[in-house]
Amino acid sequence: MEGQNAGRLTVLEPAFPGWQARVNGAGAPVLNENGFLAVDVGRGRHEVELIFRMTRARRVGLGVTLLSCAGAAVVMWRRRAA
Repeated sequence: MEGQNAGRLTVLEPAFPGWQARVNGAGAPVLNENGFLAVDVGRGRHEVELIFRMTRARRVGLGVTLLSCAGAAVVMWRRRAA
């Protein structure tokens, strides 16, 4: 990204928790611009990198979902075998 003035880069990606940003290799705050990701940048040329990392709550939720699916599969398998 390159600009003559400082500005804000808005990306049409939902601003869910877990997003991280780097501007020119340095950490930068991820902002919520009307529900989308945004990063403030200064004037000049910049390399902006957005990275999604799962939050702990999402990992726990995924684990619960997988265990629930496995449990449901076992119950269905037992009913079918009987």
